[in-house]
Amino acid sequence: MVMRHTEDDGELSVFAADDQLLFACSKGHFWIVDAQQQGSAAAVGGPASMTSRSWQDLGARFGDDVVHLLRD
Repeated sequence: MVMRHTEDDGELSVFAADDQLLFACSKGHFWIVDAQQQGSAAAVGGPASMTSRSWQDLGARFGDDVVHLLRD
């Protein structure tokens, strides 16, 4: 199944860690959703807003594949 991010037609991938889901767009946008909360997700970042520490934290939480997907 391929999902699309309608703003830029990027493909979405889903990653899970503990009680959070990360939706990553192949164009660099991503959203993190707490699985135990009901509501909508707001974009929390993209490559331009990320620091080196942010990339390390994201990779540690969801795996290095997320970092490679978002940075490429």
